[in-house]
Order: sequence, then structure tokens, then C-alpha cells
Amino acid sequence: MTEPEGHRLSSGFRRIVTIEVRSKGGPRPSKLVVDQDRSGGRFEAPANTVVEFKGVRFTDVEFRRVTFEMFVASGSLFKQCDFRRARIKAGQLGNTRQTVYLDCRFDGADLAGVDPLYARFERCSFDDSNLKEWRAFNAEFVDCHFAGRIVEAKFSGRLAPSAAAVIQPPRVKNEFHGNDFRRATLIDCSFFDGIDLHAQLLPEGDEYILIDNIRERIGKTRAQIARWPDQTAREEALLMLRAYEMVSRGQEALFARRHDIGTPTAIRNKVWDLLSHPL
Repeated sequence: MTEPEGHRLSSGFRRIVTIEVRSKGGPRPSKLVVDQDRSGGRFEAPANTVVEFKGVRFTDVEFRRVTFEMFVASGSLFKQCDFRRARIKAGQLGNTRQTVYLDCRFDGADLAGVDPLYARFERCSFDDSNLKEWRAFNAEFVDCHFAGRIVEAKFSGRLAPSAAAVIQPPRVKNEFHGNDFRRATLIDCSFFDGIDLHAQLLPEGDEYILIDNIRERIGKTRAQIARWPDQTAREEALLMLRAYEMVSRGQEALFARRHDIGTPTAIRNKVWDLLSHPL
């Protein structure tokens, strides 16, 4: 693993206190810039403060149960750090200079309010983390472990052109493989733009479905549905097909939870049967 570009040693923390502007939401947060490497010990985040980690290397540092009003990381490396049950209300886990989390634990952490953005996670655990509505469009995950309910999280295998134009070091694809979701309950989650689903360990059971050659199957299923005589059923089925065509964009395979979509049960089951039929 290559460490983030632009690593540097610096001297200490720099506190930048903004002019206090009172509003209905209270005083404007101050800002703390952390630009010194650290090994071991515990980090405490000051209240009502934007904490920015800038080009640092943190090894074996404890953030357990720490609450961050806002967390911003740029060009940093967090190695074997403990974020269990931390709460990050807002911010970015990785700015345009990529930040790497290596062998870190986020178990039980509330991360719903923070954007993973351009971060890279290697061998990290997210057991029972709150990842609700995570939009991991530009983040990388390698050999990570997930458990518990994950609701409406989206993972992408490719950066949008606008993101690829600014990320450092440059890349157009997100590395995403070796991740273990077997103990996770994936609710309305999706993988798109080139994620190899066979390179992950996915949940199993009757509630889930994994379909290969999804593009070809959607085309054939659409042609069959178009011949259905019942207009209402036909329209419902085509809407379902269109929804899964969108969420599996750029994929060779589709992974889904069968009951996530609100299509009437009988129609939904028939569409799944058609999509699963041998080619």
C-alpha cells in the first residue's frame, strides 16, 4: 500500500479561532488544524470545533466514543486507529488529497453524517456502524468487514469525471474487492459502475438475489414484459426493471434484496423469475 501523497512532518497543532457569529444555531464553530504525527494515546475533539487532519500519520490512536462536530482529513494516514462508537456529525473522511485508513475499527460508530468522499479503507471493520445513506461514490474499500443493518448505502467502482479531475494521486477507478458483507443486512443498497460482485463476500439467503449478465437479462426480460396483456402489471414490471437497470449501471451483475422495491409482490416475483431464467 502506498501512503498518501504529500505526507509530511510538522510541528504541533494550529488552532484557528473564527470570529464568533451568533445565530439561531449558536456560535460559529472554531477550527483546529492537526498537522503533527502521533503514535498511541487518545485524541479528544474539542466541542463545537471543526477538526482538520492535514498531512498527518496517526498510528494506534484511540478515538473511541469521541464526538466530532466536523471531521476533515486530507492527505493523511490512520493506521490501526480505534474509532469504535465515535460519532462524526459532519465533514469528509478523505479530501482531494487521499486519506487512507489501514486496519482501523469503526465498529458501532455513527458515520451517517460524514461523507467518505475520496477516502481509502483497507482491512477496516464497520460492524454495526451507522452508514445510513452513505454515498461512497469516490471511496475505496479493500478487505473490509461489515456487519449489522446498512440502509441505503451506495458504492461505486468508478469516479465521476469531475471527481477524477481533482483527486490526488490521480485515478479513475475505485479499488473495491475482498470485502465481507456476509454478516450485514443490506437494505436498499447498491453497487454500480464496475464493482466486481464476485470479488466480495455477499449476504446469502432467500431474501437476496445475485444475477449475472444483468444487461442482457434486462433486455430479454423487457421484451417479454412488453407482451403482457395486462397494462397495469406491464407498467409496474417495466418500472421495476428500469429501477434496477439504473442502480446496476455499469455492472456485469446485480445484487439486490428482493423486497426492497415496492412493486406488488406477485409482479415483483415474476420479474425476478424472468431475470433469473437461464439464458
